[in-house]
Amino acid sequence: MKRILLSLLEDRAALIGSAGTAWTVALKHIHTSVGILVGLLTIVYLTIKIREELKRSKRDD
Repeated sequence: MKRILLSLLEDRAALIGSAGTAWTVALKHIHTSVGILVGLLTIVYLTIKIREELKRSKRDD
């Protein structure tokens, strides 16, 4: 086990790759939550803008 750990510490590319894979798995839930939140905020923003545009077009008529 110690030999494997030492070889991983010496090989930086393998260590960086393993860390990247671990972070991807660990941050999966945060990534999903942020994606849903951004999607909901986009829907709210576009709804407000569409309502404003509809009110503006009714005033112009």
